[in-house]
Amino acid sequence: MSKVIRRSFRRDFRNETPSLALQIGDDVVHSRDWSIGGFSIYDMHRLSIPCMVEDVICGTLGRDRDIPRYEFTATVVRLEPQSNMMACKFIDMSNECFSFLEQLLRHTTRARDLKRSRGGKS
Repeated sequence: MSKVIRRSFRRDFRNETPSLALQIGDDVVHSRDWSIGGFSIYDMHRLSIPCMVEDVICGTLGRDRDIPRYEFTATVVRLEPQSNMMACKFIDMSNECFSFLEQLLRHTTRARDLKRSRGGKS
């Protein structure tokens, strides 16, 4: 029996944890998953500004428990209103934002690798 292996066609690995807090306009929403390339949220109903695919949005982001302070600009690439999902692709970010996300990725990858080396699931 052959085993089917699903490949991800994403350029960058998506992280579900730690969640990011994203301030878009006056609203703060939380990421479902994110990468250096973009993010998705599943609480877009909390946004007071309407968004359409190809809209450009500006905001700030940070760790879930912190005040979002790293600036980004993104394009809305997918909307699924029935599940309140919005996916965005970063088109610009401050150097500080890039460094922040890169640091989170390193920490997340290190923690995942350590867990695997101890026999835990990732």
